[in-house]
Amino acid sequence: VNSERILYAYNTLSQVFEVISQHWKSEPTPGNFENASRIFYEYDTMGNRTLLSSQKWVLQTNTWQTDNETASTYDTNGKVISFESRNYVNEIQISGYRKEYFYNASGQDEEQLSYNYLPGVGEWRPLSRDLQYFNPDGTVDYFKRFNWNEAAQSWDLYSRTLHEYQNIIHPEEPSVSTTQTWDDSTLTWNNLLKGISLYTDFGTVVLLDVGQQIWNPLTAAYEHFWAFKYYLSKIFTPADLTSPPVDVSCQLANPVISGASVTCASLPPGETIFARLTDLAGRTLFCQKISNDGAFTMPQYLPTGLYILTLTAEQSGVIFKEKLVVK
Repeated sequence: VNSERILYAYNTLSQVFEVISQHWKSEPTPGNFENASRIFYEYDTMGNRTLLSSQKWVLQTNTWQTDNETASTYDTNGKVISFESRNYVNEIQISGYRKEYFYNASGQDEEQLSYNYLPGVGEWRPLSRDLQYFNPDGTVDYFKRFNWNEAAQSWDLYSRTLHEYQNIIHPEEPSVSTTQTWDDSTLTWNNLLKGISLYTDFGTVVLLDVGQQIWNPLTAAYEHFWAFKYYLSKIFTPADLTSPPVDVSCQLANPVISGASVTCASLPPGETIFARLTDLAGRTLFCQKISNDGAFTMPQYLPTGLYILTLTAEQSGVIFKEKLVVK
């Protein structure tokens, strides 16, 4: 018995631009599918997804009505310069979140501005400002956060997060991140949180310690809030932990959005190549063969977080590896 069907529509670049979910209509006249929900996509000329709109079907008017949508804009290098998340009721925006990204001459994300949407006045109000400071090797040394002071119409210093790097397996990831809040009355930094992410290599097994500690001002010490230990079997060769020797480039934004289109160049000719996305615990969330033109699509509905994108060729092995932030 029919229950549900999903329809896909593609543009001339083989990108999905519409996904419609339909339910089987059994009453009063059986034998038809009825629209239920739709996801609609738009792309720019570089293939970057600029809009994802989730809509529901309204029987009374036989029209699609927007529930929520995300929109992004990109620079000429494919980097995200703005991102918006918008929620609607009866096609009227009731809430939203906006983020703007600014990059330095090296292409590093050095500043982010966040905004909240005010439905009463129909405008975006500043929320926070993040500034990142980098080490000579390109890793983040620390970042500062400022909160918007509406009364003073200025940014107030709120917190900073300091990074330490000791990881053996992933040296680009901070092993300790210490967050401190700023006290205007004493003009000092006060400890707040400490995040831990440590790898220990035991040969065939890697131990990952992750956790968070909270500062106790009464004892002037950090106390454990939560902690986990993961024992991970090595499923990659040692070469996978180093930079791939093949000069492969992939055109994608970072942070990236679920369902984004990715195009890679300089792939080894005549080889079958697979794209694999894993989380930091090494679990494979997505694996897809790349088409001949070097294109593939990221999976839909990925939770916000940190992932590793790896391209592996039959003969050459790992040819591309990059840490991605999914938002």
